[in-house]
Amino acid sequence: MSENLRARREEHLPATREEQGEEESPAEDDARVGGAPVITSSERGPGVSFYKGRPGLWAYGLHRITGVAIFLFLLIHIADVAAVGWGREAYNTVHKLYETLFFRLLEVGLFGALLLHAVNGVRIAIVDFWSEGAERQDLLTAWAVFVFIALFVPGAVWMIYNYFAFGR
Repeated sequence: MSENLRARREEHLPATREEQGEEESPAEDDARVGGAPVITSSERGPGVSFYKGRPGLWAYGLHRITGVAIFLFLLIHIADVAAVGWGREAYNTVHKLYETLFFRLLEVGLFGALLLHAVNGVRIAIVDFWSEGAERQDLLTAWAVFVFIALFVPGAVWMIYNYFAFGR
C-alpha cells in the first residue's frame, strides 16, 4: 500500500482508545472492519450490525447482484429457446409472454443490470491495472455511476418508448 494512501486512511480514522491511553475491551475490537466503522448492536438493536461502507463496497455488492441476475436471465433464455423442441405453438406461447408490459420492464431491468455490470467491470479493471487505481477508487466509482446514468436513461427511455409506439 502506498504511503499516500496509508496517510489518507490514518487521517480519516478517529484515534483509538489505545492511542488515547484507554484500554479497549474485546467487544469493541469488533467495532471496526478493515478500518471502517461498524454500527454495533447497541446502536442498532440486539445482535445486529451494519457495515457503513464507502462507494467501493456498494459497487462490489451491485456487481455481485447484477452478475447473479444476468446468470438467471441466461438460464431463462436457455429454457425459452428449448421451447422450440416442444413445437411451434409452445414456442410462440412462451414468446407471447415477452410482449407484455411486465416482461418489457424486465428487459429494461436486464439492460440496466448488463450495463451496470459492464461499466463496473471496466472500473474494476482500471483499479487493478492502473498504479493509482486503488487510491482513486472513489473517483472511479463516481465516474462509473455517471457513465451508467448517461447510458441507461436514454436507453431505457428508448426501450419503453418503442414498446408503447410499436410493441403492443
